[in-house]
Amino acid sequence: MINLTVSCGKAFRLLLLFALLPASAAASSSVNTQSLNGVWDFRTVSGAYTVAKATDKAEGRWRNIDVPSNWYLAGVDHSGTAIYRRTFSVDRKKSDQSFFLVFHGVDYAADIWLNGGYAGSHEGYFQSFNFDVTDHIKTGDNILLIAVHSPKEDVGEVWSLRKQLIKGIFNHHDTRPGGAWSPRGQEKNTGGVWASVELKTTGPAALKNMVLTPSYDERRRGKAAIRFDIAGVNPRAADAVSIRLSPKNFPGNSITIDKRLEARRNGPVEVTVSLDEVRLWWPYDLGAPNLYEAEITLLSRGEKTDIARRTFGFRTVERDGDSGVWRINGKRFFLRGTNYIATQWLSEMKDEDYDVDLALMRGAHINTVRVHAHIGAKPFYEAADRIGMLVWQDFPLQWGYDDSPEFLAKAQGQAADMVRLLNDHPSIIAWSMQNEPPWDADWMKYKYPDYDPEQNKTLTYALYETVRALDDTRHVHSHSATAEHPWLGWYSGSWLDYAKPTDQSLVTEFGAQALPNADGLRRIFPEDALFPDDEEDWALWDYHNFQKHELTTIAGVSIGSTVEEFIENTQSYQAKLTKFAAENLRRQKYNPVGGAFQFMFNEDWPSVNWGVVDYWRAPKPGYHALKEAYQPILASLEWTQYAFSPGDTVEVGLWVINDLYAEYKNATYELSLRTPSEVVSAGAHIIDIHADDVSKIAVWRRTVTDPGEYVLVAHIRSANGELLSANTYAFTVE
Repeated sequence: MINLTVSCGKAFRLLLLFALLPASAAASSSVNTQSLNGVWDFRTVSGAYTVAKATDKAEGRWRNIDVPSNWYLAGVDHSGTAIYRRTFSVDRKKSDQSFFLVFHGVDYAADIWLNGGYAGSHEGYFQSFNFDVTDHIKTGDNILLIAVHSPKEDVGEVWSLRKQLIKGIFNHHDTRPGGAWSPRGQEKNTGGVWASVELKTTGPAALKNMVLTPSYDERRRGKAAIRFDIAGVNPRAADAVSIRLSPKNFPGNSITIDKRLEARRNGPVEVTVSLDEVRLWWPYDLGAPNLYEAEITLLSRGEKTDIARRTFGFRTVERDGDSGVWRINGKRFFLRGTNYIATQWLSEMKDEDYDVDLALMRGAHINTVRVHAHIGAKPFYEAADRIGMLVWQDFPLQWGYDDSPEFLAKAQGQAADMVRLLNDHPSIIAWSMQNEPPWDADWMKYKYPDYDPEQNKTLTYALYETVRALDDTRHVHSHSATAEHPWLGWYSGSWLDYAKPTDQSLVTEFGAQALPNADGLRRIFPEDALFPDDEEDWALWDYHNFQKHELTTIAGVSIGSTVEEFIENTQSYQAKLTKFAAENLRRQKYNPVGGAFQFMFNEDWPSVNWGVVDYWRAPKPGYHALKEAYQPILASLEWTQYAFSPGDTVEVGLWVINDLYAEYKNATYELSLRTPSEVVSAGAHIIDIHADDVSKIAVWRRTVTDPGEYVLVAHIRSANGELLSANTYAFTVE
């Protein structure tokens, strides 16, 4: 292993040059990337997969398909194996060139042939992977063949308690087609070459397995530790490395550092670049998300033989194990979160779609996104880095899995892949290894006759240790626990139970279902099933994730007698539960709650589930309720009930929550009451708002005599009249 440490001045002006590197080195390069995206040949394979079936040259069954895409979105509803074929041209100019086929995402496993030669195989839907195909490539036309395997798992014996595919919500979840507990819960398969395919050409040596780890000390002196292997047809040909560090999204100077590599080396190369002063990456409501770019160039006799770029940021993350308090760059920070599944078919999302979703989230004052039980596409994390959105990253294990040593080894390998793939992203603050594993989900005894209360415990903690050993810069959560998912007012209890104190420092799921608006509903169901009134209609609604029992029996929400009433009743319930739960959890800030995550941000296919935004990104009233409850400075109203009788005394606690580090002296907390007949002032308080604080300032009481609908409105204004927060709460007297 080679260790090189270089220190750079804070002005980014130092340039170190070594005699072996001519000044014209940057002008010469053997590096090229050729996109293989576009129209490919495609066919499905019936029955069990064999190599003979994959390489069968029968022409009659081929059709066109776009790459990247999931085959379901291309009109192919298929589970099993499909074959992709593409012809592309190469001009092989030099004998010492290296060629790599690069795949940025294949669901779920793949075997690859080039010009009849077997290039290799890969398992795992989310990873980028590549194969050295130098020995298979030729000048002129080349034929690439990919067998993609995305099967259903056997219902009963394997699916859904002992799953063997590491696909998380993509093959078992409440929000996927068919839902979680129907034999149809694996339909509309997510298989396919869902991300880009490239042919990368380098010189004799190539960069491989690169990891960049930034850090800084109390004086903001930074270090960027870069580790990589060298591959290619002649790895020993690499005799130098050049590293250029630049500000990515703020003005500043760049620096280029050139270092000689030892002629005889063994193992990976490590280079640590030290900076006298760095700008930190912050979440958007605490500061600027400052990003840097590292350009790493491998050289052979003064010529570029390979080049790679990494975007990164300097920031620290800590979570106190006892108190559950989070700190970003040393500052306490409360996580105002949501759960997110962008789509059931990852190729559907374009880069700009993630910008839209994150803008909607930021518009609702969300500062942390839990990527729920799956790993998303790279552009999501890049967008989160740019805007300063924090990310809680789940590994794609959802409920129960195989307990064999073979599965454990496979899961550990893919968990390591997750860390390597996403390590550079400063937005990611936590890894969580399994969502509600069987050993922590005794509700499974009602679902599975052979439920084992110890199932997957070894798996969960082995993955925790695997990831903790790989990354000590983030919080590692062994599992997302059932206790962290209260689901009051939906799966148990009443929505008013959120008024009771919690003993959880993290609440990573709370919410309720709601229908989309009428236009959205008509895009999901035929007109004759729009207002379900027989078993066939209800079965269709069940397939689209709607939970009638929970809505009507546990939540006690009336369906009504028209489609319009049905929509209104569900949307109103979701909104009031979301707001009530979020405010109650926020009032317990740091005592003991360190973060709260609403479930779910959007619908991930045309369905009726927990999203506060529908599949087409139209906000429901629940979105606006969350936006109100998540204001960074919040005039929070503490209620224990919402319905009163004439003569009752309404009692409301008045709270101020401030998640920012700004202070406001002599602010005014104003109340007004809208009665059935008038709007009256209900009082005002002069207060000081402290940074990163939560406090109860007063109790408001009023005896109500007239039946009707009432609204209590709270405003907080700064000393100069700026509106800092506006909040409302409706209640009835009947």
